[in-house]
Amino acid sequence: HRSVAYSIVNSSDSKNGFKVDSETGAVSTNRDFDFETDAHTYELVLRVTDGYSSIRFNQTVVQLNLTGVNDLSPIFVDSVNKSDVISFEPASNSSTASYTAIISAGLSIGVPFLQVAAKDRDIP
Repeated sequence: HRSVAYSIVNSSDSKNGFKVDSETGAVSTNRDFDFETDAHTYELVLRVTDGYSSIRFNQTVVQLNLTGVNDLSPIFVDSVNKSDVISFEPASNSSTASYTAIISAGLSIGVPFLQVAAKDRDIP
């Protein structure tokens, strides 16, 4: 009795992001994936050969779906109501976003004077 050997014979990932253990058949990643920049679906063709000859084999297709994770912080964006805002400075690598607004000294308590807005960068 001889063991079988596993291999990937075709992959839709041009960055070689998957590997298979030739002895156990365990499929794993070979690089980091990013939901915001990488493809969301991949296809692998796996082959198993017997221990006697590489001409005796079988193949299967594996479909993989990449899911997102909550890995990016939300960011403030320009105000929804532009009449309230004199200026908006988006965040840079070394600062936070800032809004500048003018309010009247006679503004009644509880009356909104600015509406800020933010975007979740994990949601395309």
